[in-house]
Amino acid sequence: MNARFIKINLPEYLLNFVIRQMGEEKQPLKVRKNTFLGNLIYSELCKVPEDCTHYFRQLPNKNVLTLDILWMGGREDKRINCNQTYYYIPTSVQRSMESKIEDFFNELFFNIVDITKEYTDAEYKDLIQSFCNRYSIDFAKNYDMLKKRHYRKRIEKSNCTVVL
Repeated sequence: MNARFIKINLPEYLLNFVIRQMGEEKQPLKVRKNTFLGNLIYSELCKVPEDCTHYFRQLPNKNVLTLDILWMGGREDKRINCNQTYYYIPTSVQRSMESKIEDFFNELFFNIVDITKEYTDAEYKDLIQSFCNRYSIDFAKNYDMLKKRHYRKRIEKSNCTVVL
């Protein structure tokens, strides 16, 4: 086990999204504390007790995101001292982290598609394809899912009533 790397299980589309969002081309991603992902991970890191070993278990239908946490802390940050301490993300927290990353993904997706649609006459399919291309998401595999999410969001928005 390497002290500076932690792993997270994610669906393929979220894995590709995170890699592109971080501006990296390959794993392990260098995570800084002042990013969305860095803040999320920093708050959930657990120290492996000295007399124990942590084994990461890849879940079925998930891909592994490997993160380099050496870049998270500054010089004064005593919490991340990778030469002496091993950290991990507990299995019990993995799902909630995936949900938070998915929420971030959804908000960005909805905003990009809605704002672009507002200023262009492009079809939703073209907007979704553009988003997928931008974040290296497989359009053929994920189009139906993204189309349904956006449709549900539009319906939810149209059903909202404002009470003053």
